[in-house]
Amino acid sequence: MSKTTPSPPPYAAADISSLPADILESHVLTRLDGQTLASASCAKAVLRSILDTNHGLWYDVCHSTWPSTSGEVVNRIISSFSGNGPREFFSQAFPMPSPDPTKVFSPSSPPQCNKLINCKHFCDIYSHVN
Repeated sequence: MSKTTPSPPPYAAADISSLPADILESHVLTRLDGQTLASASCAKAVLRSILDTNHGLWYDVCHSTWPSTSGEVVNRIISSFSGNGPREFFSQAFPMPSPDPTKVFSPSSPPQCNKLINCKHFCDIYSHVN
């Protein structure tokens, strides 16, 4: 009796990075919440490069997480964060874990504000984080 080798499936397993960037941006990443996006950017270089440059996606995440961030004053402050403003803002609220359990990863320190902001702009941010 001879052994037969099973034939491979008619499709090949594909990695997420084999999808075109425009499909990833418009049909996959837009369906994820901020914490999942942050985790995804740590998983694959292609995802990190898309998420590092897609400010609109991070603005959408901020606005859906904290509705008061859609105001003009708050938007200006968020855009002043170093690098990708909305992504940096999100990472300040939800820091990624660090390999060293005594430290929390934060890409940079928050920007200094040179004017007072009405508290009502940040009420939902404070209540969501705490």
